Amino acid sequence: MNERNQQVHRERRHLRDTRSAKTMVVFSLMVFIIMTLTIMLTAGATMVLIRCGVIDGDPRGLALIVFACVSVIIGTILSRFVGKRPIEIIVDINEATKRVAKSDFTAELSEENIPAIELREMAHNFNVMTRELASTEILRSDFIENVSHEFKTPISAIEGYATLLQRRDLSEEKRWSMRTAS
Repeated sequence: MNERNQQVHRERRHLRDTRSAKTMVVFSLMVFIIMTLTIMLTAGATMVLIRCGVIDGDPRGLALIVFACVSVIIGTILSRFVGKRPIEIIVDINEATKRVAKSDFTAELSEENIPAIELREMAHNFNVMTRELASTEILRSDFIENVSHEFKTPISAIEGYATLLQRRDLSEEKRWSMRTAS
């Protein structure tokens, strides 16, 4: 059985490593495409500005500086739009986690329209976790309620007997029968 557990663990680790590698390839490809588009747009804009005479002088000097500045600005703007959705998902997960930390087990994440499989799985696993925590909370509160009831019933009976025994109008015979009955 121990050998089987090790095999399952190795398979899970391999699957996780494979997914991580795929994610890194996709992320690297996205960055490459964004930077390539940024450089192409900036180079085209710089060439137009040089030909129109807006930028003159040594094309390797000033044009290179303008190209670099514009490239950084455009790359930043494009990265902002491309990275917006994954960041929103991470923020949603963070907010829902804060709710769960405050014992609000009704927190739920939407699993729809999440492009990255890891983020989708994280949202799914979060929802499974909150459902399990909610059911555990119900079991805990039911247990406390049942234990409380089980303690209250005998205590109430003892209290009733004690109250009856304290009555002055109770005959000695009834007092004795109550003591032996309990």
